[in-house]
Amino acid sequence: GQDLVIGNVGDSRAILGTRDEDGTLCAVQLTVDLKPNLP
Repeated sequence: GQDLVIGNVGDSRAILGTRDEDGTLCAVQLTVDLKPNLP
């Protein structure tokens, strides 16, 4: 499609909503959460 919809649901994660071959909506994680115990 031609549309890109952006929404803010927090402060540390980004996901991309896309559709697969059969039209099912899928979430693709673009970032990881920042936590003190992660390098």
